[in-house]
Amino acid sequence: MGLREVLAVIIGHVLDNASRVGSLARALIRYTHRNPKYLKKFLVVNHKSIIRNFEDVFFKNAGWSPGGVPTRTSSLKNSAKREIEELEAAQAVTNEKIHAKKAKLKPKGSWSSIEYWTAAAEIQDLYVDTHNLSKRISMRKLGYTEDSEKVQEILEHIEAARVIGELSRQRALDLQAKDEKRQGRLAWMEAYTSSWLGLGIEQDKAGRGKRPSDIQSNFRSSLKDHYGARHPNPRSVNLWCPVSGAYFDGDLLKAAHIFPWASGQPIMTQIFGQECSQELNSVRNGILWHNRVETAVTKGKVVIVPDISDAPTKTEIDAWNASEPKEYKLRILDKYDWDDQVLKEEWVGDTGKSWASLDGQRLQFKNDQRPRARYLYHLYCVSVLKYAWGHHAGKKHLGREKLLKEQKKFFWGTRGKYLPENMLRAIVEDIGHQYEDLMDGADESRSQEGTEEMVLAVAAHKVIEEKERQEAKLEGEDDSEECEEE
Repeated sequence: MGLREVLAVIIGHVLDNASRVGSLARALIRYTHRNPKYLKKFLVVNHKSIIRNFEDVFFKNAGWSPGGVPTRTSSLKNSAKREIEELEAAQAVTNEKIHAKKAKLKPKGSWSSIEYWTAAAEIQDLYVDTHNLSKRISMRKLGYTEDSEKVQEILEHIEAARVIGELSRQRALDLQAKDEKRQGRLAWMEAYTSSWLGLGIEQDKAGRGKRPSDIQSNFRSSLKDHYGARHPNPRSVNLWCPVSGAYFDGDLLKAAHIFPWASGQPIMTQIFGQECSQELNSVRNGILWHNRVETAVTKGKVVIVPDISDAPTKTEIDAWNASEPKEYKLRILDKYDWDDQVLKEEWVGDTGKSWASLDGQRLQFKNDQRPRARYLYHLYCVSVLKYAWGHHAGKKHLGREKLLKEQKKFFWGTRGKYLPENMLRAIVEDIGHQYEDLMDGADESRSQEGTEEMVLAVAAHKVIEEKERQEAKLEGEDDSEECEEE
């Protein structure tokens, strides 16, 4: 059947069976009526798809089958099945390549081998390929859309692998260059590779084991005392969650490191300066909160920000900066990303509170102790970064566009010297200049040559760590959990 015959069948069926025509036909009529000069172009571009799919979508809805157009439902199903099988086969081959390359990847000395970093970059390129295949399989086989949470998670994994691959390639180049301009980058990369992050290296291969339980146990106990989280009844095991504003069974609360423990003290010092050189396991870098809050924060769904209005005046900002203790609130980063039922579900004990009611609510601490603002700002930046990665890294996204229209920017709102200027600039350049307001937290005095990608690297590994933790949990081997409890 040629192009003219397809057009004749479509128009003839529309005219003869108007009362039974489905939405596709009506849409075509409107399109033709409003844009007649584009009809030919539309049919030229889409005629093969029309011939292949028209009877399955259109004629079936209308309850009529034209003569001379064979039914292709079974062939379409077979074609889709073959496509999925080909994608899964390609992914299996890619995963086998990853396994083989990782088996050969062995650190030499202090990871100072150009060959090592080149191979590490190639592995990350393969991870980008396998995640892209996962995205296509999820959409083709399981029916996920671009805006689904599953696809957004895969997009985060793609961007994380891309960032780590770029860092690995840069590391190889730095080792080739011996000039002084590379020294800053070399210094932080030494800290980076000696931390638990271990670019491309599994922890057991790097001679490291699971975090000692006494470290986490002491950290948790210190947080209970520091924030006055214990229940007033000494017999009660309940603990206070300042985010939800309620007591819960202690087993439901996580003792969370705001700056990731897995990133290591050397990286923390490089980012925040020498004054923070002993604060990885400090109470100033920790908070007790419900495991639902932990999950939402980890996924970049909610953020903790200063408790000021969404469009604060200079007077309001100055007052918050000068205040002690500083007050914070929870904000849903993008409410358009949430299912309405999940938003309104009452989960906070018998209080009737839901995520919708917690949005904008001040955190309710039991005393005047607070986490350090710079660590919360780092967490906020990582959440925004993950959000951007999950929404096509800087491309237009409906939720972000609505958010910008409503309030012009994201929620932090105050200026401060929280993170080095060059590190924040690297984030903005990675995800797009519509996120320029992140620069409000820049400290120009602490920018160091060659350290630009450090926060990007920490965020990328946080995404990978969470993916591995979820996979281990599914297998019943959740040994890598960020907040392991006593």
